[in-house]
Amino acid sequence: MLIVLLFGFAFGYAFKESQMKDSVIFTGFRNDINYILETSDIFVICTWHENLCMSILEACQYKLPAVVSNVGGTAEIVED
Repeated sequence: MLIVLLFGFAFGYAFKESQMKDSVIFTGFRNDINYILETSDIFVICTWHENLCMSILEACQYKLPAVVSNVGGTAEIVED
């Protein structure tokens, strides 16, 4: 099961129209991020413009493997 917290319109529309629509949950904004991170297996963030996203630091706190865009300071936080 893939849980998507926040997403752009095009991303959400593409999944809702795909064969994976029954395997993806779009939650929107959440206040219980700590619970979500505690129960996650991996952290993924794709961004083209954020220099240093706090969510990456939060995922590091839970020692989650992360897949991130190489933008701004993310390469200095996440190791290969």
